[in-house]
Amino acid sequence: METDPTPNTSQYDWQKVVAQLTEYGCSDVSTKLKWSSDENITIPGLFYEIYMGKLTGHDGSVAVKYSTSQGIGPLINEVRMVSRLNRPNVIPFLGFVLTEPREVEGRDGVKKLLDIGVVSPWVDFSLHRFMRTKENMNRCHFAIQVAEAVIYLHNAGVIHGDLRSRSIMVSNKGMIQITGFGSSVLEQDTPDRERSFQFAPRWAAPERFYKESAWPTKKSDIWSLGMVILELLTNDVPYQGMSDLRAIAFIGDGRGPDQPSSLISIKPGFNRIIWGLLLSCWQRNPDDRPGPNVVRDILSIVDREGTTLETTLGEVNKPAHTVIEHTLPLPTVIERLAEHGCLDVTRQLTKLHSHSKWSGSMSDVYQAQLRDGTPVAVKCLRELKNSENQPDKVLKHTAQELYTWSISAHPNVLELIGLAVVQDRLTMVSPWVKYGSLRDYIKAKPTADRHNLCIQVADGLAYMHSLGIAHGDIKGDNVVVSEGGTAKITDFGCATMKREFPVAFTVTDRIHISFRWAAPELFQDDGAADFETDVYALGMTILEALTGNVPHKDRAEMAVIRAVAVQKLQPFRPLEEIPQNTKGDELWGLLERCWSYEPKGRPKASDVRDSMELREAIYELTKCRCPGLTEKITFLGEVDDIAVIGGFYDIFKASLVGYEGMVAVKYSGNTTLEDIFNELRIVSKLEHTNILPCLGYIVTQLRGPSFYDAMSTDKRVIGIVYPWVDLNLRDYLKLRPNANRAYLCNQIIEGLLYLHDTGVIHGDLRSRAVMISKQGTVQITGFGGSVRRDDPPGYGNGFQMAGRWAAPERMLSIGAEPTIKSDIWSLGMETFTGDVPYPKLPEFKALVAVADGKIPTRPDEFINLKTGYDEILWALLLVCFQLFPGNRPSLMSVRDIADEIEHIIIKRTMTLPTIIERLVDQGCLDVTKQLIYMDEGQKYSGALSDVYQARLFSGKLVAVKCLRALTNSESKPEKVFKRTARELYAWSVSAHPNVLELVGLAVFRDKLAMVAPWMPYGSLLAYISANLGCDRCNLCTQVAEGLVYIHGLGIAHGDIKGVG
Repeated sequence: METDPTPNTSQYDWQKVVAQLTEYGCSDVSTKLKWSSDENITIPGLFYEIYMGKLTGHDGSVAVKYSTSQGIGPLINEVRMVSRLNRPNVIPFLGFVLTEPREVEGRDGVKKLLDIGVVSPWVDFSLHRFMRTKENMNRCHFAIQVAEAVIYLHNAGVIHGDLRSRSIMVSNKGMIQITGFGSSVLEQDTPDRERSFQFAPRWAAPERFYKESAWPTKKSDIWSLGMVILELLTNDVPYQGMSDLRAIAFIGDGRGPDQPSSLISIKPGFNRIIWGLLLSCWQRNPDDRPGPNVVRDILSIVDREGTTLETTLGEVNKPAHTVIEHTLPLPTVIERLAEHGCLDVTRQLTKLHSHSKWSGSMSDVYQAQLRDGTPVAVKCLRELKNSENQPDKVLKHTAQELYTWSISAHPNVLELIGLAVVQDRLTMVSPWVKYGSLRDYIKAKPTADRHNLCIQVADGLAYMHSLGIAHGDIKGDNVVVSEGGTAKITDFGCATMKREFPVAFTVTDRIHISFRWAAPELFQDDGAADFETDVYALGMTILEALTGNVPHKDRAEMAVIRAVAVQKLQPFRPLEEIPQNTKGDELWGLLERCWSYEPKGRPKASDVRDSMELREAIYELTKCRCPGLTEKITFLGEVDDIAVIGGFYDIFKASLVGYEGMVAVKYSGNTTLEDIFNELRIVSKLEHTNILPCLGYIVTQLRGPSFYDAMSTDKRVIGIVYPWVDLNLRDYLKLRPNANRAYLCNQIIEGLLYLHDTGVIHGDLRSRAVMISKQGTVQITGFGGSVRRDDPPGYGNGFQMAGRWAAPERMLSIGAEPTIKSDIWSLGMETFTGDVPYPKLPEFKALVAVADGKIPTRPDEFINLKTGYDEILWALLLVCFQLFPGNRPSLMSVRDIADEIEHIIIKRTMTLPTIIERLVDQGCLDVTKQLIYMDEGQKYSGALSDVYQARLFSGKLVAVKCLRALTNSESKPEKVFKRTARELYAWSVSAHPNVLELVGLAVFRDKLAMVAPWMPYGSLLAYISANLGCDRCNLCTQVAEGLVYIHGLGIAHGDIKGVG
């Protein structure tokens, strides 16, 4: 077949350009165009600029689109594509305009570009802008329109290549109109590896980032379609909150965005349908993604029943209601199935084996290959020799199974490749699974994680139920396991649709019961498969997976019917696989609920999945010796009161029995159980002064306001319990700008040293992950992105992190897991600048700078550092910011340099003003001008000092302590100044409830003095004398606690006694 040539992007010959455009039906309208403005760009863009004008003979304004940096090739390509399309969903081109050539300066020097613009009708809104200005609109309605437009493009042989909200326009009548065909190709074009494409990375499929697979395909359009739907339903771009480089790393690994807590205009009960659809669009293997027809059909189900807003604009081309009857001929059935996304792969099928590889009661499965060598399974329904199973009825049953299978797109449902006609019979084609059924897989791999396989089966079934499909025959033989260990449900021959679908089938009389898995009501005359019978069978399948045997293995098949339907018996408990302990009892109790004789007493499939996931996590936490505190926690405030709202977690205030003070309960309904479990497995084993301790965990129902509405109201989650701390490092420094920052940094380093020594890599170190206690102690937290050094390679690649603090190697798709050296990078500079890294750069440009090896610009000044020390600090930051991880220093080296920064040098030769200046730099407050002295004489005299009474302007009584010269050698005041300064500094860093607070320093009678609150009882002995009934043991405990604290700082008191 002759194909159109791909436009030559370097061709600037006027005559050739005009000839190409004319060939595509685009004429020169330069003389008919009147500009609305000669100077102002109406819409500036990275690759294009768009101007507004008027065109003679056209009603309304027009848009004139010019290329800014890519030459005219993409523009010609747009015209080439649009010339083949004639539908209201595609914006047409009205012609082109030519102006004089111009020169554009680029990286490779000055290029001479032909100024040519293409003219199209003006449309006010892109979808990106429209959905952010029109909140009250049915988003599902527009998603269907986008899917319809993609169906039209693909049927016309056009692959868009850059589908996103900015390449989709919305007319005044609410109609979706596709544009932006600069990177489009025709299905018949020959892939050219040398051709480069423009596309927005956040919407692009992972294969587009590799040269050998960068050519756009229909399946890459499906990935992008899923991203557009996500954006429509959330108002957020894909991978919201991530840097572009981090998003690209996720896409390169084939990972989709995180599940949002809610979807705009979608009822909570339908969120799972939408999310399952999006996950299927984002399958790593392009062949596993559904067609646009399937996407449209599932959206139409949600649009019919699951939206909160009525459609107010535009008309949706909803799929016609198709009926398939047993009287229809085979070609018509195939045609109708193809209209709804079932791909006909008959011509791709080769090497079909003549003998079946597997035979069931109603079907045979043969092995074959596609033309590209992919092994596949071909399933044929068997024609039974009776009047109820005529060939035309078998055809209808096959068509029904095909359609049901095609819309059940989920990672835990076996992919349907398509349909095929084999020997005049309609068959189903799916991937060939090496290990066969679930039971076969377990026999081949006896050490497989059976519990996890069961969770996956429950997840796949829960998704089918959310669609409104009852499987009807869940059992081990109808679950296969991929080579990667993923369980996938198959065999939809007994499936029934419990809601209206775009395709309907005349009532079927096909009934099949797998006795050992069947619920008791199925044995009744009017018994029919539904969600409850599926859950009963799911319980039996879980038992089958755990034991490796069929249910009721000690009963004959006919005896099973009597035991289940008449005697209401359940299977015997296999004590070897489900022992009588806490974990075993909980699992057996769950299975017994699945086998409840009354259908209403059974849980939902999603409840089975959640319960098994939760129990497994709790069991693992028990092994980590992490205490459960559920019965001891009382939340403070109302259900909706969130104390701290975060991007991934929320924190609630609570009280804990036996714990003095408030606690923080951290959890989220949005993150996976794996994320919260990872933090618990890390932090539960940590114990250090500079690590925020984990007190334990709780299991609780979701709390919080409306953005949790998408979750089940009775969903249980795991929360982590921490001591409540008011301030993180960033907020602490805002409130205390004169704090000793070097001292705080040294505490962070000490905490990080402890983590690394215990084999923990933090992975997300930043100011918001560092808390400051009331005593001024640094406590590192935020271990959701942490890993252990002995975790397998790649573990932690998917954890969230703050991009500005992340090391450059973590932006990559390979090697993105946290390392000790990436923690060194993240130590950063925020503490001494009061600002985030790269403060003048937006997120994307900051990370591009990192990727290019550019370190942050040196700030004009560092807070609380004097000349000389800023040079030391900057030298430290330079080595931490080395692009190659191996060139970064060890944490011990960082500590040594930081020690030099923190420790001020005070010499006896220094003047008193200089000493005061250096102490103030370290956080000691000068209160000289705030003091009013009460009398001239001292109130207390000791061997080393005198204490005077004074009052602050605020009225607070204070004690003013002045050291006395010890010997004649200290006759010069400078020596006393130095000794006083040493005590002041040690006192200033010892912030603890059992250490007397230092108010500040003062100059008193030309001496350096220490100012503290006045204590009316005086010393410990004086207090005891005045309060003979006091709790002396408790007082001693408090003294010991204060001493333990200062020892933890590395300070020895040297003179502990009752009068001190």
